[in-house]
Amino acid sequence: MSSSQGLVNNKKTKFYRGDGNDFAEVFEQVAEITDWSGMGKSRKSIDTTTLEDDYTTVDEGGVITVAPLKLDALFDASNPLHQTVEDDIEGGLRNWQIEFANGQKRQFSALVTNFERMGKKDDKIRVSVTLDISGKPFNPEA
Repeated sequence: MSSSQGLVNNKKTKFYRGDGNDFAEVFEQVAEITDWSGMGKSRKSIDTTTLEDDYTTVDEGGVITVAPLKLDALFDASNPLHQTVEDDIEGGLRNWQIEFANGQKRQFSALVTNFERMGKKDDKIRVSVTLDISGKPFNPEA
């Protein structure tokens, strides 16, 4: 199979932080991601059951929620962006990008809601970061 079919190749998934510039925002790479999950979508249905109905009836119209993005990355204490991401837990919404191994990107606005260092004795230090997404993620190149 060829990589043109959207299969993951030897590139790594990368995580970027926006600089907050309203006119020409620049994204800097924070880290290569070792694991990630999230950005799924869900919504609640609206119960439209009446007293005359024998079964529950529902309708669309519930607000779509995007699941938080949880990611693990290697921590580099000499990289000032790693400390900046940790400090972002005290700030507001910020723009972020994730670039998947196949080159596709998603951009979104989110709050940092968790930043945790992890590691084992005599091993690399990793961080776990959770981003609570606001709005709809989109492809910045579309």
